Amino acid sequence: MSLKPKDMIVTNKIVSVDDVTKQLNTNIPKKAKDPVRTYLELLVEHYDNPTTKSKEEIKKHYIANKTAINGQMSLIKNDFGEILGGIATVKQELLKKFYSKVPFKTKGSLEYPTAANEPLKDYSVYVGKDEYIISAKIAGATSNTVKPQDVISLIEKSKVIPPKRKKELQSTLEYNLLKILQEENTLRGPAAALSYFKDNAPSAMKSRMNKHIEVNKIPSYSQFQKEFADISSNISVSQKTSKPYRGTAYKGIVESTKFKEYGKTHGVGKIVNWADIVLYFEYVIQNASKQTPKALDFGDLFIDAITSQVHYVKLSIDSSGIPVFEAYASVTPPGGKNISNFDAKDIYIRSKSSKYKDGRYRLKDKIGIQT
Repeated sequence: MSLKPKDMIVTNKIVSVDDVTKQLNTNIPKKAKDPVRTYLELLVEHYDNPTTKSKEEIKKHYIANKTAINGQMSLIKNDFGEILGGIATVKQELLKKFYSKVPFKTKGSLEYPTAANEPLKDYSVYVGKDEYIISAKIAGATSNTVKPQDVISLIEKSKVIPPKRKKELQSTLEYNLLKILQEENTLRGPAAALSYFKDNAPSAMKSRMNKHIEVNKIPSYSQFQKEFADISSNISVSQKTSKPYRGTAYKGIVESTKFKEYGKTHGVGKIVNWADIVLYFEYVIQNASKQTPKALDFGDLFIDAITSQVHYVKLSIDSSGIPVFEAYASVTPPGGKNISNFDAKDIYIRSKSSKYKDGRYRLKDKIGIQT
């Protein structure tokens, strides 16, 4: 069963909410069987025209068929939820608190991309020629991270960040770390970023970073370049394997107290592999940007990047099976003050890599910003 937008509705085309609901009512019976089919149909009916009766019908059907529906809940949330979220964004005017004068309910239309990996966009709401890009999220779930290159691009093309502020952002150490992570590949990026940190961070930042890694033992950027020159021959991303580390520049790191503490809880054996070092560096950057006091703070930078460019709609489903949508955004109206319900302290860098119990490594995705 596929509930993805490309399999349920017309994509890459701006259409009315009425057209979306008509397409869903035609295609749901083709894609789902009862009791899931009826649940989806009730959801469409409710978000197209919410009433007390439609809400009670959802509750009654969900409670009577909870086990079967919950068996497909991941698909419902992640795929069908994007379509339902678009309907709710328009019909419930979820963005109204950020754009008080925009007539979303009366003039809003929807557009869903065919590609499932379009950066930061799951769907768009159009009001006239104005596009409001939406990134869909699931409450309580670990969503995809925002890639460094996407954050950099948002800042560079932003029309609402004042020139002085943009210059300030581009001079921050965090911005330059994102540039390095953008330019380097998955294996080289974390090590390059930490070497840049060692060479350029002020003493106060280094002091906070020492909680996570012994900064004085990080090789310089030039040492990194030499040692990591042939990293792809030491780690096979496709085969998930790694050769032992036999170098010299990172010997101090490998023998450090911090790394040994990390190794005890992350499956590092007596022989340290190259991939263990890369994973450790991702771990360090993640914790340094997440734990307080933060050694690396990407919060304000990220909020500036998405301001008036990307909006988030988060879905949660309550105990009675009712989906609830909430919008998160940072918006600067023309000539007005910024309106935001983001909390900068909740934003950090997250690693998606890991070491399996059988000794293999997952190192295929770059670290990125988690919201």
